[in-house]
Amino acid sequence: MMGALGMPPVGKCKYYRHLTYLYEKMKSHYDSKQTKIHEAVRKHYEEHLSKKPDAGGVLKLDVSFDATWMKRGHTSKVGMSVMIDVYTGFIIDYEILSKFCLECTLKKNKLENKKITEETYNTWKTKHDADGSCGSNYEGPSGGMEVEAARRLFARSRDLKFEYENLVSDGDANSYKAVLAMNNGNGPYQDTKVTKLECINHVQKRLGTRLRKLREQEKVDTITKTGSKIRRSLLGGRNKLTDTAIDKMQTLMKSPAMDFVKKASIHGAFSRKH
Repeated sequence: MMGALGMPPVGKCKYYRHLTYLYEKMKSHYDSKQTKIHEAVRKHYEEHLSKKPDAGGVLKLDVSFDATWMKRGHTSKVGMSVMIDVYTGFIIDYEILSKFCLECTLKKNKLENKKITEETYNTWKTKHDADGSCGSNYEGPSGGMEVEAARRLFARSRDLKFEYENLVSDGDANSYKAVLAMNNGNGPYQDTKVTKLECINHVQKRLGTRLRKLREQEKVDTITKTGSKIRRSLLGGRNKLTDTAIDKMQTLMKSPAMDFVKKASIHGAFSRKH
């Protein structure tokens, strides 16, 4: 990128200094806005949904939860999960999990290249971990980051004076099962049951994907009128499972006439936002 702009290349140390500077600025901005965001969410629930905090000041929220990774394929060393209020769209909380720490990697390289002694490394590592400055905060498979993040977010929600009562997520139930297994199987909260609700868009997408896959699987060898041999789908063709028919079924998923979708439409907000 620097070469394309006709600029001199930036050294690795200077590049990471810039990244650190930007990260600190963004984090301080988020931290300064978080209190106002939480106040806005409380105000919305009280004015538009007639829901108020309990005697302990804890408000029950309807949230959407999902995760993203630095790269696809469940091999990423960094993943981020967010908890979003479904009515306001505000981020209530987030968790970044990493299996990688740049400082640790650089120090290990120096140790392997015998630029520092093992005693020096161990002294630095002890202080590094004690300061809480190590970037690595997760051990395990990358695919398990979303589950672990869900546990952490639910575990500290009461510190923010919130309880996530209704959880809208995709078809992956692993995070929901992990949340229910907290506190010896009693769930994250003592008196509040967490309910999982399917995101309508995810259900709609899976319906179309699986119907098209089924149509492609159900094929047989057919001889045409001209004697040519082709593979033709038993489910495809006129008045059958065409793309138009599948699109109509996907559209119907959001129709009020579909009773099984109503559960995923609390106060009518989930169907509009998700």
